[in-house]
Amino acid sequence: MRFSPVTHAALFLVLFTLACGPTPSTQETPPAANEKQTAAPAHTLKIGMRFPPDILNPYISTNENGNIINQLLFPSLFHELPTLKDSVPRLDPYLVVSHRRLETPANTHELKLKSGLTWSDGTPLTAEDVAYTLDIQQRDDLPWFGFTQKNLVASYQVIDETTIAITFSNNSLYNLVILNEGLIVPKHHFSKVPVSEWAKHDWQQDQVVYGPYRVAELSDERMTLTARDPATPIQEVSAVFIRNRETLFTLVKSGDLDYAWNLPQERLTDIAQELQPLFYRDLFVSWLAWNPLHPSAYAQNTPQTREDLRQLKKNNPHPVLADARVRRALTLVLDRANYLSRIWHNHADLPASPWRAGLGYLDHLSPPDDSVNLEQAAELLTAAGWRKVDDRWQKGDQPLHFSLLCYQGSDLRNNYLQLIQADLQRFGATVKLDVVEVSQYVKQAQTRAYDGVFFTVRLSSRPIFASLFHGDAALGGDNWTATTELDAQIEQLKVVADADELKTLLVDLENAYRELMPVTILYNGRRLAALRPGLDIEAHPSHLSPLYRLETWRVTSPTAAP
Repeated sequence: MRFSPVTHAALFLVLFTLACGPTPSTQETPPAANEKQTAAPAHTLKIGMRFPPDILNPYISTNENGNIINQLLFPSLFHELPTLKDSVPRLDPYLVVSHRRLETPANTHELKLKSGLTWSDGTPLTAEDVAYTLDIQQRDDLPWFGFTQKNLVASYQVIDETTIAITFSNNSLYNLVILNEGLIVPKHHFSKVPVSEWAKHDWQQDQVVYGPYRVAELSDERMTLTARDPATPIQEVSAVFIRNRETLFTLVKSGDLDYAWNLPQERLTDIAQELQPLFYRDLFVSWLAWNPLHPSAYAQNTPQTREDLRQLKKNNPHPVLADARVRRALTLVLDRANYLSRIWHNHADLPASPWRAGLGYLDHLSPPDDSVNLEQAAELLTAAGWRKVDDRWQKGDQPLHFSLLCYQGSDLRNNYLQLIQADLQRFGATVKLDVVEVSQYVKQAQTRAYDGVFFTVRLSSRPIFASLFHGDAALGGDNWTATTELDAQIEQLKVVADADELKTLLVDLENAYRELMPVTILYNGRRLAALRPGLDIEAHPSHLSPLYRLETWRVTSPTAAP
């Protein structure tokens, strides 16, 4: 069974939470197997991770550390840079030496791979590997996050050993970015194991890789990566798995570890003073998702078409939250800037919309004013038919009362919920906090059996967000935030081919989103990594990975030597 993208991402985050400066734009040629390389000083980087990678196969890995490590083992066609150009993520050729648009068929790109590429076992890396990878990426029985976007690839044809032509279903600024999503795997190696047996296969002992590193050791306690190129500055990565964030902080502070991420958020001040902090933008956003439906309606009448969804909203409205004016009013009541100051010590952002989070597609425009405005909130409620009686809002016999669903296990979430409840109580709304175990949380959220839900999701590096807000994502069950009111703008965004038109569309989409207010954003956290005191190293963590382009990190001080 494949989860819808938003739910799959949420499940990943829930399980991960419970269980647990841009790189220069340069074109480079990966070292061929027969090239003679100059040996680098044998630096070892000692890192702390909370959990081991689940499996060394990028298409069945479902945890964050699996994704991080697989990026060091397998290549992509291009290096995606952690920056935007005309609202599109920048790409530098990696396996690809050149690419061009063909006149026919329409929307077709021809990619030429560099010659002489080889996998670690000496087998040539060819266009057949790219085609095989595309086959794998379009399977609907694998838990790979990019599945939905990869279906925008309509067809592909291997021309020769180094050339492949790829046709997309639409002309879009994001076609190459979508194509680059995912890692190329060796056909000769992966195809010898039936896909149905992949989860049982020992990919650690049976490694064929192309990336800058290979896994030399992996257990429940530790992992060792070794560089494949003797010229790589960091020749070895020695990782230990430390579940407790506080222990990670202590080990980096003492110098027993060189580098770690997922450090305790409540230690932000100490980390800034005692370690070498590395703050980097993140694509994780937390928000309150509002249910416009009666909490029992979705499970009883799961919509199969957009019209079903519209009728469901029309016939089964939420007694409080169906009206967008109420959702906008509640947003204006919450002192979210105060939350950032008290909980994050201002090391997080409050984007006005999802399109200003992470990569910030609308950073070139001044953001709307999101400060607390109790007077405007009262005006919105009054216009929606609510009246204040004895300091409590009500509409007829219906009090302004609802619950917020969340899952257990985080002081940060609990602190947020307490502040949210207090702000709304002072304004005249009654809020019940429904904090449950994770299995119950997922069960209720999948069927929209809630009023509001505290929800965290990792956004895409592309601003379409169809799996979050497009009505089609709510069909058949298993989606938490999709609506229908934004469908037209999202459809236009999928096929935009001009950078100026894209910016105009994003402004229109943001305005429509803020009028609808399907969610209230609470924070876009800046990820925090840190180096130990005295270590002089050029590290480049980014939203793409806390070990982003590790093979390019430069050790500039002998204190970093093992």
